[in-house]
Amino acid sequence: MENPSATRLETTLTTTAATVNHDAFHLANAAVLGWSPVARGKIFKRKRPKGTIATAVEDGGRAIVIEEAIAAFMFKYAHQHNFLEDVRHLDYHALKTFRTFTAGLEVEQRHLWEVEQAVLQGFDAWQQLRNNKGGVLRGNLATRKLTYTPLE
Repeated sequence: MENPSATRLETTLTTTAATVNHDAFHLANAAVLGWSPVARGKIFKRKRPKGTIATAVEDGGRAIVIEEAIAAFMFKYAHQHNFLEDVRHLDYHALKTFRTFTAGLEVEQRHLWEVEQAVLQGFDAWQQLRNNKGGVLRGNLATRKLTYTPLE
């Protein structure tokens, strides 16, 4: 039997601050790539046990800064491409930049098409949150999908 807490991420976001919408990018990384030190530590407060290499490397300050730098880079890239509206593929340079930033981290093992899906799903969720002034994001680790539901 599937453990729902192990395969589903959920959070409710509102547009009261730009940083909340920005969380969509981290949740997409968590859902699609199975990697987001920001989501793990700051949103869900689920860091790995202290004293392990994984905690120091994968959940530590360096990994958080790297993920934030990737989010900033991808946001600028998206801004130059109409916030990825109607975009189905990212250019190779953008994807390789992600790979360069994440060298030495567990996420570097992910395929570039998975990175592309994380970015595209993150921006789709970000657009939905922005256009609807908030909503609920659900990440499914089994299907590697981030979905949006409007607030009721």
